[in-house]
Amino acid sequence: MIGLLSDTHGDLDALARAVWALRRRGVAEIVHLGDFCDSLREESLEETIRYLLAEGISAVKGNNDFLAENRLSALAHPTETQRESLAFLYRVPRSIERGDACFAHSRPGTGFRSFFEPVEDGTAEGTASLFAGMSCRFLFCGHSHRPALLRWDGRETSREVLQNELPARLAVSVRCIVIVGAADSGDCGLYDEREMTYTRINIFP
Repeated sequence: MIGLLSDTHGDLDALARAVWALRRRGVAEIVHLGDFCDSLREESLEETIRYLLAEGISAVKGNNDFLAENRLSALAHPTETQRESLAFLYRVPRSIERGDACFAHSRPGTGFRSFFEPVEDGTAEGTASLFAGMSCRFLFCGHSHRPALLRWDGRETSREVLQNELPARLAVSVRCIVIVGAADSGDCGLYDEREMTYTRINIFP
């Protein structure tokens, strides 16, 4: 199983809570789906990166991480710590592909819109072209902050609200987009590759 979280936005408490909730379910591999940084919490950047490295958490780049990278690269005289943070941000990919799954902050791709444009606006409308252009069967992303499951059968798209602790089956006969939601709002989840399910987990009581 793969643990997924997104949009911690420099909130180290939410990051640690989500990782603990995933680890206690036996997850060895965790992917952060971007926006581990936040432009309004710049002071937490170095500690967040240290935590990700110490816990062996993979990450993809979100729009806030992209902005942090640009800010650090523009510094005329960065400190050693800032240079180390910048080197880490340079290494973070825009997406990770594994088998049938793609992990990204929002829309997969290399363009500017892949960071900033949400997958959907609370409805399933306008996602057909995204589904049709996906090279993967399942896309797991954050950015939208509202957990949801979108399915596309080649003609129509449906949208489901993910229920807490209730596994949702991801059928290979359709393409699926799972919006994990924001860990700083209490959401993370489990992707079971063998059972082809996704389970939403809320980390706040």
